[in-house]
Amino acid sequence: MNSFERRLERLEFQVRLMQSALDRNKYPFTYMILQKQLTEAEYLHVLELCSRLDQLLKQQKAQGFVRFEGLLALFIEELNEKLDVKETIQALHGQGMFPELMSDLRSILHSY
Repeated sequence: MNSFERRLERLEFQVRLMQSALDRNKYPFTYMILQKQLTEAEYLHVLELCSRLDQLLKQQKAQGFVRFEGLLALFIEELNEKLDVKETIQALHGQGMFPELMSDLRSILHSY
């Protein structure tokens, strides 16, 4: 086994170890990202998507909108295929990320 393979093996072990030490209840989104093996770019895309939708939600609420199914549709359409929509919303909500957006998306999901 060459040096690169040993380093890769060590890093994979360290990630598995960190994942097992991570409190799933406190950090469900982070745990899910590790479990689904998202790349940094894929992770950042999820955060950018949520940030953009969070801004749209605030704009729509300011304009008097009361229904936000369109935001859920955008979330579903743009979410990485490695991630389950409901699980991702639950994990983001559980970790306290984008609380208003995730709360509204959860409510929409529960109404269907």
